[in-house]
Amino acid sequence: MQRLLQASERLGALVKTISKGENLGAKVIPTLEWKEALNAMETITWDDILPGKDHKKLFKNYVHYVNLFADLDRTVCVFGLPSNSSFPPHDHPNMLVITKILKGRLRRRSYDLIDPSKQLELQRIFYSTQIPKREDIKRLSQQIQAKVVADSVLTEGAVTHLGPSSGNMHTLLALEPTVMLDILVPSYDHQQRCCNFYKEIGRQKSQENELALLQYDPFAEMPMQENTLEQLKRA
Repeated sequence: MQRLLQASERLGALVKTISKGENLGAKVIPTLEWKEALNAMETITWDDILPGKDHKKLFKNYVHYVNLFADLDRTVCVFGLPSNSSFPPHDHPNMLVITKILKGRLRRRSYDLIDPSKQLELQRIFYSTQIPKREDIKRLSQQIQAKVVADSVLTEGAVTHLGPSSGNMHTLLALEPTVMLDILVPSYDHQQRCCNFYKEIGRQKSQENELALLQYDPFAEMPMQENTLEQLKRA
């Protein structure tokens, strides 16, 4: 796992040097740092993280989150999903994410917003420390147009990624007990990079989906338990 953490550190340092206005994906994906991180993800296994542990027994009843490392430049984490558990549609503004399925199988549906500027507009309201104004609440209730760009089943060993401009929003459904490993660069900061949650409220004949932002606390509908690696090793 040390190799993975080192590769993610180099990738995070690279992303930090890129100006906000530049195309992050186009600048990063051709680099050696990106290829090293991908290679580290392709070779790592569940036994490299928690050898001898039964993921079906560790991750039951709730979605589990395990932080392996996090700073402003990158986050390396594990999600344990019981069978039939799901993440509602959520996004990763101006971020790159590499994902590996360590165990299990899940369905992932990816979306692109028709108007990408809505992503940052909504997050400013959603994460505001001030009481939302009446006109802001009205904007939150408006339908956000998006289109499905991919709908696939990811199985054990699959490595995939998303960027700022394609498939940045997705929803996940565990088809069986599943463990997912993520590298996120840079990390969510709840200021410029906030995780916005949506729910699908209808599909038009044109195959575009209409999305609306979820309640302020999406985890009320999706209980999540946070664990440390040491806690799971003792379990």
